[in-house]
Amino acid sequence: MFKALKIRRAAAHLTATFPEITAEQAQDRARRMISQYPRASAAMIGDYLVHGERVGRVLDGLIRPRLPEGLS
Repeated sequence: MFKALKIRRAAAHLTATFPEITAEQAQDRARRMISQYPRASAAMIGDYLVHGERVGRVLDGLIRPRLPEGLS
């Protein structure tokens, strides 16, 4: 039960940030992360999922990274 709640909370964090990701996809990703890191909190897993999605989109060119002033 606790594991299922952790999966739902982590997936909710991802779908709140990226609404185009379906709940099923988010839960699958959260389930894989929780199996790798069982002691991590739901918030930590959710943050990792969001960060991973952002990095993937930057690498794919869908999001332009924000550069500090003077580096652009």
